[in-house]
Amino acid sequence: MNEHGNFTIDPYQREFGTWRTALQAADPDYLENYRQSDTETVPFGSNWPQIREEIITRDNESCLRCGMDRDTHRDQFGRDLPVHHRIPRRQFYNDPTQSVEDSNVPSNLLTLCIPCHRRLERMPVQPVVEY
Repeated sequence: MNEHGNFTIDPYQREFGTWRTALQAADPDYLENYRQSDTETVPFGSNWPQIREEIITRDNESCLRCGMDRDTHRDQFGRDLPVHHRIPRRQFYNDPTQSVEDSNVPSNLLTLCIPCHRRLERMPVQPVVEY
């Protein structure tokens, strides 16, 4: 960017923290590949399809951060809205006192669009949403 770009790296660093993170956010396959490898080792749980749909319905079929609705998301990204786990399911999966189904409680789940989901995945502390 410094050598060949028309702009400084400052906006990228403000938004993404590092140039590498900006590149990862710009590559739609990066997060998808990450998720696929994550889902191969950590299941969503047997109740996931039902609870996922309940959460999207609860959240008015739109992203809680930017408000993108479900139909717009499907048109723009070719897939449904993601549902984000505030506390990652791998933490439940790795805890012998809990199961991955315990991660699927409504208070732990947020409906997001793909860009907002990517931003939220990079945050060290997840926001609490009151319903």
